[in-house]
This record gives sequence, structure tokens and C-alpha cells, in this order.
Amino acid sequence: MKNTAISTYSANSHQFQLFDQLRVFISIKKNPFHLEVEELFQMAARMNKKRAFLFVSNILGKHLAVSPEIPLLMSKLLVYQLATLNDWIDEGNAVGHKIVQAFRSSNRHHMQSILEDGKKVHLPNGGLIIGFAETATALGHGVFDAFSNANFIHTTRETIPGLTPTITFQEEHSHAVDQICYGDEKLFQRKDQPIILVDDEMTSGKTTLNIIRSLQERFPRKQYIVLSILDWRTQENLYSFQELEKELGIVIQCVSLITGEFSYQGSSLEDFNELIETKEQAIPYKEIDITSHFTRYQPPFIQETGRFGLDEKNHLSIKTAAEQIKPYRSNGNALCLGTGEFMYIPMKIATLLGDHIYYHSTTRSPIYAERRDDYSIKERFTFQNPEDPNVIHHVYNIPQNFYEEAFLFFERRTEQESLQQLLSYLNNKGIHHIHVVYVS
Repeated sequence: MKNTAISTYSANSHQFQLFDQLRVFISIKKNPFHLEVEELFQMAARMNKKRAFLFVSNILGKHLAVSPEIPLLMSKLLVYQLATLNDWIDEGNAVGHKIVQAFRSSNRHHMQSILEDGKKVHLPNGGLIIGFAETATALGHGVFDAFSNANFIHTTRETIPGLTPTITFQEEHSHAVDQICYGDEKLFQRKDQPIILVDDEMTSGKTTLNIIRSLQERFPRKQYIVLSILDWRTQENLYSFQELEKELGIVIQCVSLITGEFSYQGSSLEDFNELIETKEQAIPYKEIDITSHFTRYQPPFIQETGRFGLDEKNHLSIKTAAEQIKPYRSNGNALCLGTGEFMYIPMKIATLLGDHIYYHSTTRSPIYAERRDDYSIKERFTFQNPEDPNVIHHVYNIPQNFYEEAFLFFERRTEQESLQQLLSYLNNKGIHHIHVVYVS
């Protein structure tokens, strides 16, 4: 099996061999910042009959651990690329290249200096940013944070009793297709403002078309903008966007870091290899309660995640929350683990917890795992979500005896017993100092 990108035709053509029965071909058409494919993603086989593989991001902090500044830099890079294309700012291209330089430096202090420069992009008429659950909740929130005058909300797969969804739509290729958007309708009612949709990738673009139809039915406007790290739409897919523009009388602008196409040969894998089973034990942990720094909005949730909407006055300051956690830090390697859709707040806190910090998140997404040097997902641990035992979560590639401590971030309170599956796994990985952080 080969999983390393191999240049087969030119610098813009790559081939991935995922096991004997699955091969993926990629052709890059646009790459404005000259990013390397290997910098952005790896490939893995997906446990989903709708699509046999997925692009495992090296920059989002979802399945793979990253320095917590990297996903925030990617959000900012997308914003400056958009601003440059629309002539909203003069120095956007130069700033974009500085962001890429900081990313490539792997120097966290360099990355932090770019993130903290204080410059935000001003939208001509403001706008509403919508980040897609699950993977792009943090990416979208980071985009919101890079604008000075936008509102933000992220979609969710949570069904919240007593709340009527503002819109619903389907993510057709996903393992969990139903997407819901809650929030104050006032956020959607400025017809002169664009809606900016943020996702980690567009494959066919059907999810984007689905949400645009739902939005246009209730909150019509003239302009939509789509930001994504990767855009793999074919000519047929692009034609579907053009047709929707004509049908609804709208303009859809799509901006991505990489634009190209892919094809594949082969079929989905049937087995779940490297599924780790851990004997459940009573593992001690320290609880850190930082609820005083956040606002309970729709119990048991909080306002600051963006699930129910944030306006331009609600840019998050988490310094005081991080200061409360810092005394628990040692000098060793530390894992900060977000949970499901709850990614942005843990990620931002992680940037303030000192050196030797790594960040990623649990996920609903099941990926085929194989312990091979040339394959991206080497190990998967599957467990019941401590916040909801009816939902299965996975966590990937926790190395043995690498982390001295872990900080697990939960949006909602959990029962002590419901934590033991995950705590036992982390303990078996040699992480003997575990902190559970609650924000509500």
C-alpha cells in the first residue's frame, strides 16, 4: 500500500494508492499561494459507501494533531485571499504570503505574531458567516474573527429540544447527512449583505447548493460567497452552480486555497482495522471549571461557540479562561482535545497555554485505520460521546508515551462514568495527568 503523493504527470498531478483496491488521482488547477499538497492534506480510506476516501487535513486540527495556531492562520489566509480578489484591501496578497511563511516556519511565536497583528478586514456592507459542522466550525469562527464587521453562526448536527431550526439542509456525502442552523432570524435579515459559507472542502458542491436554496427560500439576497480550503468541483458541478445563479438571480463567488479535480478507481473497504479496545478502568482526573468566563445561552450550551449566532460585538476573548488553566500545565508535551463541533474555543485557549502544545478533536467521522508508515490514519479509538451516549465518536493517532498530560474540553457537563472509556484509553497511551475542562 502507498499513501505518499507521487507526481505522475507534472508538478500539479498526484496519485495516491490507498490499499490495493483504491487509487485516487488529483489534478491541481489553481494554487495562488503555491502550497504543497503534502502541506495541506493526506489521504485515507473512508468507512462510508457514498465516498470511499477522504482528504485528511494537516491544517484543521480535526483528525490529526497540529500546533493550535495553524487552523487560525488558514482562516485568516482565506479572508485575505477573498479581500484581495474583491479589492477590499491593498496589501492582502502580501499579508497572505506572510501568513504562508509563518505557517511554513513551524515557529509558534512567529505564527502568533501574525495572528495578533490586530488587523481585521472590513466588509463593505457587513455579512453573515456560516461555518459548516462538524469539521469547519472552527474554520468558520476563525474567518469571523478575521473580519471587523461580520456576524457568525455555525450549523450543527445537534437536535435541541424546544428550539425551532432557522434552516435545515442536507450534506449528502456525509455519514450524518442532516444539518441544522439555529439562531436569531435577525442575523439573516439584511438582504444587502452577503452570506459567506465556510467549509473545509467542496467536493461536488451539493451541500453548498442545498444550503443556498434553503437560505434563499427564507432570507433572499443577491450574493453568496463560499470559502473552502479545497475545491474539487468538476465542470458539471460548476455548471450546477451557474444554473442555480440563473434560477435564483444570485451571484455565488467561490474562493479556495487549492482548486482542482479528482477521480478514483476502486471501492470502499469493508473492515475496520486497528480498532483499539481498551479495558475500562476508574481513571483519576482533575476537573477545571471555567464556566464563569462564558455565557449560558440555551442550557446546557453557551453563546460563545457561535451555534446560536454571534454579532460583531461578540469577538471572543479567552485570555482569562486560559489564565485559569495555565497553573495546571507542566513543561512536557500536552494534548488539548476538543470534542465534536466544539473546536474553536479549545483551540484558542490552546494557543495561550505555552510551549509543547498540540491540538485536535474527537469526531463522528469513521475512518479506516491501518498501522503503516505510509498511511495517514494509523489508529482509531471509538467510544460513546460522554455528552451523549447515543452518538459514537472517534479519536485518531494518539501516539504512545508522547504526551505528559491532556486537557479534554467539553461544552456540556458529563457524568463521571461516561468519561471512563476515553480516560482509560488516554491512560493506556501513557497520559497519566488528565484534566477535564468544562465551559458550562
